[in-house]
Amino acid sequence: MLGNFQANPAPIHWKAMKDVLHYTNWTKEVGLLYKRASHFRIIAWSDPDWERDQDKRKSRSGVVISIGNNPVIWFSRLQSIVVTSTAEAQLYAISECTKAVKWTRHVLSEIGLGMTGPTITFHDNLGAIKWTSQVQGRRNVKHVGIRYSFVKEIGRAAWW
Repeated sequence: MLGNFQANPAPIHWKAMKDVLHYTNWTKEVGLLYKRASHFRIIAWSDPDWERDQDKRKSRSGVVISIGNNPVIWFSRLQSIVVTSTAEAQLYAISECTKAVKWTRHVLSEIGLGMTGPTITFHDNLGAIKWTSQVQGRRNVKHVGIRYSFVKEIGRAAWW
């Protein structure tokens, strides 16, 4: 978030940066503990926040991917478009999560740890599914249809 203001920081941004540096110094002994999992499967979570960025009016997608019980990928990204509903923000986050899971499975396959069976994903997508089923064929939501079709297609893939 602070990186958005690095070209022209205000005093509030300098204070926030000092707070971040103080926090990282105070928590330098804290970390993640990875344990051997009893199962080797990918589990993914996605969740958006709707219009959290008040300047750009964009939502943010959050994704966590774990192998077993160990988180291995996590990110929070500003969505590239302005969405008009929470359902659309959810669909965008689900699409980002699906892409990250696909990439994770590909990397694991490349190093000889190919996965069989489905990937478990968690997201609040009931609104997104209902919304997309109601807007099929409308020109002004073509980008939503593309993301919905991508998630649906990947979900049907035999290797998934």
